[in-house]
Amino acid sequence: METLVPYYASSSYDTDFNLPEEFAGPIRDAQAVTQLLADLCTYDPDTPLTPEGEDFVSYFLTESRRGYCMHFASAGVLLLRQLGVPARYVTGYAAEIPSLGSTLVPDEAAHAWVEIYLDGYGWYPVDVTPAYEEDTPAPDGGEDQDPVQPETPETPEEETPEPEPAAPEAESPRLLWGLVLAAALLAALPLRRWTGRALRRRGQKLPPNRSVICAYRYQERLIPWGAAPSELVRELGGKARFSQHTLTEAERQAAWAAVLAEARETDGRLPWWKRLAFRWLWGLY
Repeated sequence: METLVPYYASSSYDTDFNLPEEFAGPIRDAQAVTQLLADLCTYDPDTPLTPEGEDFVSYFLTESRRGYCMHFASAGVLLLRQLGVPARYVTGYAAEIPSLGSTLVPDEAAHAWVEIYLDGYGWYPVDVTPAYEEDTPAPDGGEDQDPVQPETPETPEEETPEPEPAAPEAESPRLLWGLVLAAALLAALPLRRWTGRALRRRGQKLPPNRSVICAYRYQERLIPWGAAPSELVRELGGKARFSQHTLTEAERQAAWAAVLAEARETDGRLPWWKRLAFRWLWGLY
């Protein structure tokens, strides 16, 4: 069985996976969700309670956009499930454990994270809470003192030239990179939707059994968004996968007609902000 190193969110986004190919897809989805949360929300350990009557995750993603590990992990699990990745919410402690001896794990080390299920491996931890830096205290040294200047011999007074005006500070590199990232994200959205549609068109042209399995998998990705699963698609999907029967062209067309109609209806029922994610982030319509 493979030994995998857990993926943790960081400012350096490494996409070079030394993993079996069948694990690369869900882990890339986990990376995308982690980056989306880091771009959209801010880590704040002093985040107040969610107002009464508000949904915990919806309020975090659309209103406050700040929170701590519980907020990020809860949102990460739901977003990954909407992508079709099995995910669960996990709590415990984050601590550095030495190879020998013991260590103290205080209450403030409590943490929440996400685990995704990799078929053939098991539950794989993913920390979707963005890294944050604590303010570094200034070194103790009492009151500020001017450095001692060495004595210099007296020289005849000379006219001191006026200092040249300071050049304006260069634009912050972080702002520049933020603009680049925003432009890249905007450019990637149409590509995401185009890719989803291209894959569905390709799936419709496969041999009937394989094509119906693709339709079934597409339906399963729609269900977390409120789609009503078609019994016809489920029946034909099971028939295509588990029986020796070769489906007909009419059955292939019926399966895709049902699932595409449900995708259209699901898109129409969603509020505008969910519709944007449904179409452009996940490419499901």
